[in-house]
Amino acid sequence: MICYLQLFPKYLRGYSTALVVGYRDDGFDDINSSIKELGLLYLFSLSGMHVFYLVKILQKLAQILRITAETVDMWLIICLPIYMILAGSSSSIIRAVFMVWIPIFSRYFLSIKIDKLTSWSLMIIINLLYSPMILFTMGMQLSYLLTLVLILNEEENSIKIGIKMSGYSIPLMLWHTYQWNVLTTFLSICIIPIFEYIILPFTIIGVLLNVFSKISNTILFLISIFFEKLADSSPMIIFGKPYLTVVILLLSLMICLEVSRRKNVIIYLQVLVYIFSYSQIHRNKDELVYFDIGQGDATLIREKNNNQVILVDTGGKVSFKHEKWRSRTSQTSGERIIVNYLLSKGINSIDKLYLTHQDADHVGNFPSISQKIKIKKILVPLGMEKLSSFNKRLNESNICNNKVVEPITDTSDFSKERIDILHPFVEGKGKNEDSIVLKYNMNKLIFLITGDLDQENEIKVIEKYPDLRCDILKVGHHGSKTSTADQFVKSLKPQYAIISVGLNNRYGHPNIETLRTLNANGIPYLMTSDKGMIKVVNMSKDKFCMSTKYGKILIRK
Repeated sequence: MICYLQLFPKYLRGYSTALVVGYRDDGFDDINSSIKELGLLYLFSLSGMHVFYLVKILQKLAQILRITAETVDMWLIICLPIYMILAGSSSSIIRAVFMVWIPIFSRYFLSIKIDKLTSWSLMIIINLLYSPMILFTMGMQLSYLLTLVLILNEEENSIKIGIKMSGYSIPLMLWHTYQWNVLTTFLSICIIPIFEYIILPFTIIGVLLNVFSKISNTILFLISIFFEKLADSSPMIIFGKPYLTVVILLLSLMICLEVSRRKNVIIYLQVLVYIFSYSQIHRNKDELVYFDIGQGDATLIREKNNNQVILVDTGGKVSFKHEKWRSRTSQTSGERIIVNYLLSKGINSIDKLYLTHQDADHVGNFPSISQKIKIKKILVPLGMEKLSSFNKRLNESNICNNKVVEPITDTSDFSKERIDILHPFVEGKGKNEDSIVLKYNMNKLIFLITGDLDQENEIKVIEKYPDLRCDILKVGHHGSKTSTADQFVKSLKPQYAIISVGLNNRYGHPNIETLRTLNANGIPYLMTSDKGMIKVVNMSKDKFCMSTKYGKILIRK
C-alpha cells in the first residue's frame, strides 16, 4: 500500500501516506514542519478520522446499490481489522478502527449496544494493555484526548469545538515541543472544516480515483502553501517546557470549564497559570551544561535569567564515505539534544557560539542548530575563518552575514563578560593545536574548556599564565593521550575533571594514560558516556551543585 501511494505526486503522496496509512516519509517533512510550527500537529493524531468517513461512504453506496445494512456491517467486521494491519497499526488507526468495529461486533454477536464513549474507554484500556509505554507519546495523548473532546461535544458548533481542542492541546504541545504559535487558537476554529471538507475528501478521492490525482495534489499543494505562509508570518512564542504538574493543572481546568458555571473565573486561573509557568521557566540561576552529545563536544554557558547564552562547540558526527543508498535524512544530535534543551528552557537565540577548532565532532552540528536557533555571533580561532570546510558549513547554515563571524586570539578582551580567551596565540588553520582555550568565571568557580588542544600547547598556556587555576577542567580531546599533560594538570589543580566522550567509541577514548594522570593527581573525573548530561548550577554565593542522571554533588568554593 505504501509503495502504491508513493507513485502519486508529492503532496497527495505526503497526505495520503500520513492520513490513510499512518506512515510519514521524508517527503512529508516540509508539510509536517509548517503544521508543527502552527501548533496543529494534533490533526495527524486524529488521522484515524478518515475511517469514519470511509465507513459512511460505504454505507451510502450500499443504500444506493440496495445492499442491506447487515451485509455491510458483516463486511466491516471482517475488513476493518485487516485494514488496520495494512495501515501500519498506529495508535490513531487502532483507535479509529476499533471505535467503529466494537459497536458493530457487540450489536450482532453479543446483543449489547455500546456507545462511542464506552467504545473509546475500551480502546484506551486495550491500547495500554497492549503497549503501556505508548502513554508517554504525544501522538497517543493527543489522539485519545482530542477524540474524547469530539465525542463529548458532538452537538457543539465548529467554533466551540475548535476553541476546546486548542485549549486541551496547548498544554500537551508545550510539554512536547516547548513552543506555541500565536495563531494556533484562531486556526483551531477554522481548521476542522478545512480538514473535514477539503484535506480528507481530496486525499481519499485522489487515491481512489487516479483521474482526480493531479487536481487533488494541486488543492493539497495550495493548502500546504497556505500553512507555510502562515507559519512564516505568524509569531512563535518560545514558552519552554512547563512542569508536569502545570500540564495536569491546565488540563484539569479545561475539564472544570466543561461543567462549571463560573467559567470566567476558570479562564482567569488558566491565564495566571500560563503566566506564572512562563516566568518560572525564564528565571534561572547561572549554569554550565556539558551535553551528552556522543563522541563530540558541546558546552552551554547560561547566565542568570538568560541574560547571556553562550555555546562552546556543537558536537557532530564524523562522516565517512559510503554508498549513496545508505544516506538518509534524519535529525542531527545537535537538533535532538542541544536545540531541544534550549527550547525547553525558553531560549531561541545564542548570543555567542565559540567553535574551538575545525573537527566535525566539535562543529558538525553547527548548520543544523542554526536552522532552529538564531546565532548572533560566531567566534573561531584566527585563521579558521579562511578554511573551505568552515565556509561550506557557514553556507549550509541559516547565517547570511559573514560579519557574524569573528576570528579571535588570546589578546581579545572579554573581562566584562566573565570570559577570558587564553589560546590561540597566533594565526593557525583551525587544527587541534590551534584550539580555543576558554576560561569562565561563575561567581569565582573557574571552568576551563580546552577543545582538542595538544600537550605541547597546554604547556605553553601555563607558561604564559603561570597563575592560572581552575576548579573544573574539561579534559582535552575527549581524554586522548595527546592531551592532558601531567604538568598541565598539576599547575591547574582542578577539583573535578569532565570528559566528553561517546559510549564504546571507535577511538578508545578516554585513554588509560589520561585516566592515570588524573588519578595520580587525585582528581575525580566524570564522563558524559557514563553520567549523561552534566550540569553545574550556582545555588548561592559560594555553593554550587553539579548534577548528573545519577545524583548531585555539592561543590563549595
